[in-house]
Amino acid sequence: AFFVGTILAVSPWSVRNHVIAGTPTFSETVMGISAHAGYYVASHSDSGLSYSDLIDEGWKQQRDIARAHGLDTVPAPLPNDARYDLARTPGDEVAYNLILAKEAWTGYRRHPLVFVRHCLMNVLRFWFQGFLSDETLGLVLTQGPVLLAAGMGIWLMRRKMALIAPYLLIALAIWSVHIP
Repeated sequence: AFFVGTILAVSPWSVRNHVIAGTPTFSETVMGISAHAGYYVASHSDSGLSYSDLIDEGWKQQRDIARAHGLDTVPAPLPNDARYDLARTPGDEVAYNLILAKEAWTGYRRHPLVFVRHCLMNVLRFWFQGFLSDETLGLVLTQGPVLLAAGMGIWLMRRKMALIAPYLLIALAIWSVHIP
């Protein structure tokens, strides 16, 4: 039922992409932008630049790639700061994202450890990283205890303490969120 619901929800977007751009795209037409940004950050993470600066540098490289392929792009209209470009036509959007995805996957094939680094960084970023160091510290202080409590709950459940483990987990999670 979940799978059928997902297909029904995404189908109009897929049909739109196929009709307008002439190519079947299941859901995400900006996959290339994301893949390239991730590759750029992972492959340049030892440069000493902050995460935010790496995103900006990757965006500049994406813009150069678009220009080299003759694609006309404009900055995305984001409220604070445009960190990626959009193509002017749906066909160019698909072409732009395919080019960026190919660049990223080519880089990952050449340097497989960068792909491993990228995956590990994504896990850490998901739980802990903000754009600023103060945000990151705040996330470590709030999310760290919650993850620790979850791990303890799983460990207790595996040790046949399944009856008390959920209660300890809830108590620790509530306590840890209210520390700051």
